[in-house]
Amino acid sequence: MKFYLSLTFIFCGLLFFSQESLEPLRTNFKLFDNDISNRSQLVQDLDFIYLTDTINLPIIDDFSTNKFKSYSTDTGLSNVYDSIWYYLSYLDGNLVPDTVSYMSISTFTNIYDSVNLNGVDTLILNSYENSPDTLIVSNLSFYPILSDTIILWPNITVVDSTWTTSNPDLIFSSLNPDYEQDSISLYFVEPVLEDLSKIWLDNDVFLNNNYPK
Repeated sequence: MKFYLSLTFIFCGLLFFSQESLEPLRTNFKLFDNDISNRSQLVQDLDFIYLTDTINLPIIDDFSTNKFKSYSTDTGLSNVYDSIWYYLSYLDGNLVPDTVSYMSISTFTNIYDSVNLNGVDTLILNSYENSPDTLIVSNLSFYPILSDTIILWPNITVVDSTWTTSNPDLIFSSLNPDYEQDSISLYFVEPVLEDLSKIWLDNDVFLNNNYPK
């Protein structure tokens, strides 16, 4: 008897949970198949920066028409202009040449001298720190691009001796400098007249184009 009662309760529970009901739309299932990525400030070379306009609040949208902003990548349009940003520049605004690189630690000029100590020719090494430069370093990985002022040393090590005619004898640079010139080009897209009727910067809301209004 207990077995039949248990089956009755289970059957009634299934009937209760399987009842259909009409509820408001809470989720746009069409978006489940799309890769939705958050807008990021990360930029790469030849990326587009879309300049958006403001709208007056409050806004009313019944989602029966498309009010999603479209993003064009046509560089030939009149509202698209490019801008080049550089990694390294001097304090006077001049760019650091591509042939010049820098280190974040001191570099030196090493001078060898031959002196007589107790009747013996002896080599003495004198090392002098190279003069540093103060540079403007821009972060090209994020937009807006921010700059900072940093003291850096030229990527040059000098070796010289006082008894040779060559001056200096040897100059070499590290093959892996800490700082060297780089640049990035960004395209800026200004709003057009069509954008005045747009409300949403993305399509993460539901457009009611296939449900009864």
